[in-house]
Amino acid sequence: FRYECEGRSAGSLPGEHSTNEQKSFPTIRINNFNGPAAIVVVSCVTKDKPYCPHPHNLVGQDCRDGVCTVKVRGRNTVSFPNIGIQCCKRHDVEESLKLREKIRVDPFGTGYFRNMNNIDLNSVRLCFQVFLPDANKKFTHIVQPIVSQPIIDKKSIHDLVICRLSRQSGYAGGGDEVFLLCEKINKDDIQVRFFEETEDGISWEAFGDFASHDVRRQYAIVFRTPPYRDPHIQSSVQVFIQLRRPSDDEIGDPKPFQYIPQDPDPYGITNKRKRKEVNVESFYSDRIPLSVWHEVKVDEPEASPTEDVKSRLKKKAVSGLQRKDKTAAAAAATIVESPVQQQHQQPQQSTSCVSVGPSMLGGVLPGGVLGGSLLGTPVATRQPMTPGTPIVLTAEALTNLLASHMLMTQQQQQQQQQ
Repeated sequence: FRYECEGRSAGSLPGEHSTNEQKSFPTIRINNFNGPAAIVVVSCVTKDKPYCPHPHNLVGQDCRDGVCTVKVRGRNTVSFPNIGIQCCKRHDVEESLKLREKIRVDPFGTGYFRNMNNIDLNSVRLCFQVFLPDANKKFTHIVQPIVSQPIIDKKSIHDLVICRLSRQSGYAGGGDEVFLLCEKINKDDIQVRFFEETEDGISWEAFGDFASHDVRRQYAIVFRTPPYRDPHIQSSVQVFIQLRRPSDDEIGDPKPFQYIPQDPDPYGITNKRKRKEVNVESFYSDRIPLSVWHEVKVDEPEASPTEDVKSRLKKKAVSGLQRKDKTAAAAAATIVESPVQQQHQQPQQSTSCVSVGPSMLGGVLPGGVLGGSLLGTPVATRQPMTPGTPIVLTAEALTNLLASHMLMTQQQQQQQQQ
């Protein structure tokens, strides 16, 4: 591929199977042709179907207006050793196609200006048309045109070089994500090839899984590794990875890649620290053993907190009364009978009373007046308490008096705390 402004020959196109030792050139054979002469017209068409006239021109021997015309005599094989491709710039595409229209070279009749702005200027095909003479020796019979393999401008294609891989190994089951850095590539014309080579040649081949949108800026490919032919390998296997261009089967230099056995624990659960087992028996107490069941008595109503306090206060008052009875007896307390019993002289059950001085009660009796309800006498018989006069209380009255005093003291303490 040479531009006209370069001022040098475009060279000659080699054949598909040309080598340095044995060169070949584009060649066609006209089958079933026995006539005296034939005309072959060669022009450039687009790489993809439908084949349209391409703006690039053919230059060299027997070439004019971008088209090569050769007259064949006495043979059915024609070779083209001296033709080259002269490139057309993007802004000259329309002018070149107008020239092609002027000489009426459109092998497949697709039109001259179809998809003009989307023509790939880096690849072409050669189209061969054969015109045979009729009875009047005019070349009116046209043989079905044929096209060559795509011809790619190598200046527009960089070498298929793998610059770097994010990883050089993967599991035999495949599916590992790999980032590949490379030279500039065409996202629609590239493959990542995995292969295994033995003494007998290529024994296994597979391709990485990716789409065109996984090619980043034409310099990186994100793909997933293909599964190895034996996903259950027990030891590592070395294969090779390389870039391949499907359009011309060009391949790059291979890089080593290892397939390793599949990991039975991909999430590393066995490597995590195990939680210690808790021994519940270590919380048992020798003094207060734990019981699984808790007995609840449904028949008996649960005592309210107020009644529980009263019962405890009553028990405490009774025990205090017993201690005070012993103290009063030691202090020569006198036990007297009720005046009513002395008057009627009737045999009734005697009621024990305790004679207690006002100083022993302290501030228990409010206002200095002894309530008759505490003594077991009617309320109407309340009398002012004379200083120095002993107070006669029954055991039940004294118990109630002390219980009421202790309850009143607790309530006052709670109010002060609030």
